[in-house]
Amino acid sequence: MDGRKPTALKVVCVTAIVLGSLLSCTGLLGVGGLAMQGVMANQQERALAELEGDPAQGGFLAFNQQLQDLQRRWLPVSATLAFGHIVIAVALIVGGALTLALKPGGRSLLMTTLGLGAVFELARTGFESYLAVQTQEVMQRMTLAAGPDPGSGGSPPGMPDVGMFMAVGMGVSLAMAGCWGLLKIAFYLWSLFYLRKPGTRDLFAGTGLVANPPVREG
Repeated sequence: MDGRKPTALKVVCVTAIVLGSLLSCTGLLGVGGLAMQGVMANQQERALAELEGDPAQGGFLAFNQQLQDLQRRWLPVSATLAFGHIVIAVALIVGGALTLALKPGGRSLLMTTLGLGAVFELARTGFESYLAVQTQEVMQRMTLAAGPDPGSGGSPPGMPDVGMFMAVGMGVSLAMAGCWGLLKIAFYLWSLFYLRKPGTRDLFAGTGLVANPPVREG
């Protein structure tokens, strides 16, 4: 083998660094969103307390309460996944950089991160899909409750379309999130398989980048 690093190794490392950088940004946004969610929930509680005496706001108050209960119920899981998201991202960056420099410890770190990342991605995608469906159900109940009395002769024009558009939008969002998750899992597994290959392992044992072995004299 010549003294150049294999192209596949460069692809794995550079992709890991770029993906880790992207995931770091989205992870920080997720943590910030959770923090803002708590602040906004407190503000909403104070604002809604002023509407409790208004009978016309009963449906809205019930809807808002259901959403807040749903968010509070799953907040520990959401927070754990958000911080785990950042840990995986940082490990991808560090592991990718050290592996590109042919550090054995970097290869071990990157392999561990890739394996954990695949499991983490499955769990995160499944949880976020479940939470999205639960939120959709609450919003759909609110949409139906906002319509006219069932005995009054039907819904006003456009009401059925609201539910349809919400369902289509949710389906598209889940499909896009699922495809993105599958792409990441595919990258994790393929990269893990490549880094475990004997030829790749030899690069980190000091035998893979010797272009011209020294010639013994004598």
